Amino acid sequence: MRLKLVKILLVLALVGNIVVWHRIWRLFAAPSVSLTATPAASTVETSQKVHRGLARSVTIVIRQFETFENDVSATVESVMTAFPLIPILIICDQLPYPPLELDFKNNTMRYVKLINLQLNFNKSFDERNPLFFIRTKFVLFLPDATRLSTKQVLQSMIIQASKLGAVSVPVGANPLSCIGMALRVKEWSLEMSNIDGSTCDSIIGRHGTMIEARTLRKLSDPFILPFTDAFYIQTTALGAKIQSLLSGAYNERSSFQRREATIS
Repeated sequence: MRLKLVKILLVLALVGNIVVWHRIWRLFAAPSVSLTATPAASTVETSQKVHRGLARSVTIVIRQFETFENDVSATVESVMTAFPLIPILIICDQLPYPPLELDFKNNTMRYVKLINLQLNFNKSFDERNPLFFIRTKFVLFLPDATRLSTKQVLQSMIIQASKLGAVSVPVGANPLSCIGMALRVKEWSLEMSNIDGSTCDSIIGRHGTMIEARTLRKLSDPFILPFTDAFYIQTTALGAKIQSLLSGAYNERSSFQRREATIS
C-alpha cells in the first residue's frame, strides 16, 4: 500500500514539474512572438486605415479624353494600384470606342464607374448624374494619362483644399500658367490675362484640381465640355479661386510611350 502511494506521489510530482516548465517556457517565448508579429500587423492595419480615410475623403473624376484613343484604362489602374479603395468616376458624353479595357464586373472594380451623360431611356437621371455618385467631401479632377505613385501629393492636396477650398498641382513637368478672368455675365464678356502669383481664376497646362464637393454642386453644369475651360468660367462666376500649389506634382505617361502608342 505504501509502495503504491509512493508511485502516485512520484507521478504527481512529475506532472507538476512538467506544468511548471511549460509555464516557464511560455513566459519567455511569448514576448519574442509578440515583438516579431506586432509590427507587421500594425503596419498593415495603419495602411488600411489610410486607404479607408482617403476613400471617405476624395472621389477622383476623369472627365475629358479622346473617345477613339485614350489612356483611361491605364490611368484608372494607376490610381487603383496606389489607392485601391478610392471612388473613381469616368465621365463621357458617349461611350468610348473601342471599349475601355476595364472589367467593371470584376469585384476589384466595384469603386469604378463609367457614367455616360448621353440621354438613355433605359437609365434614370440619377444614373446619368455624376453628382449622385459623389459622397465625399472633395473631388479631384485628373487629366487622362496621369500616373499616381505616392499618397503624399494627394494628402497634401486634401490638407490645402480644407483650408483654401480649391487647389491644383501640375501633371508632368510642364509649367502652369495662372490666369485671371474678368467675367461680366450681363454683358456676355470675358477677359483673360496671365497674372503673377498662385491664386488664379483659371489654370492653363496639364494639372489636377481638387475642389470641395459642395462648391461643385453650386455650379450650373460642372461637367460640361470643354473641360477645364468651362469649369473655371463657372467657378469664377461663383467667386471661387484656385490655389496653384508650388510643391508636389503627379506623373504622366512619358512622351515616348505616347509617341509609341500613336505610331502603333
